[in-house]
Amino acid sequence: MSHYEGLVRTTASLCAPYVEEDFDDICQFLRYKVWKALESFDPHKLRVKVAGRLQVAAARDRYVYSCVQNGKKDVLKKKRHGLLFIEDLAPNENASDVAAWKTGPRDAFEQRYLSIDDAFRHVEEELPTVPSTLTESEKAVVLLLYLDFKPTEIAARRGLPRKEITAIVQSVREKMADWNPAALPAPLPPIDPVAIAA
Repeated sequence: MSHYEGLVRTTASLCAPYVEEDFDDICQFLRYKVWKALESFDPHKLRVKVAGRLQVAAARDRYVYSCVQNGKKDVLKKKRHGLLFIEDLAPNENASDVAAWKTGPRDAFEQRYLSIDDAFRHVEEELPTVPSTLTESEKAVVLLLYLDFKPTEIAARRGLPRKEITAIVQSVREKMADWNPAALPAPLPPIDPVAIAA
């Protein structure tokens, strides 16, 4: 393995500027490729008859090189997306440089960027009220519709034909039309005791 360390590190240094992964992670991936190549190399499977130890070593080196180049292609498929990590943005508690403390310590950073805004503090995470006449399958379909699933996705998820999902949705619509909680009569205004006494 150490014989191929130069190949691994050179290939990793060529890939590192173009991908998100760290240099050491790329080296580990390429070392794994070298190890698998050495493990799978069999001189008897070569089409050309190899005679002598030097020719076997040269054939093995070519095989490992081609496996590392294939690994390089795999690494380069993971392009740089410009992601920023919170750990890199937030100043450390013991940061000595003034620029890190201009935004405040780590607690101030977390309060500013990772806390819940007051506008959303009172939002209730409840599902909408549904009529009690819905069956279990209808409730499941309503839940999936509430989560923005399309009827074809619901059919695939529930393992039912699309026509049956359409019929369930139609049945839910009919039951919802009959059950209209907004149509309840408005409550009577409070009684004024002064008006009663007069």
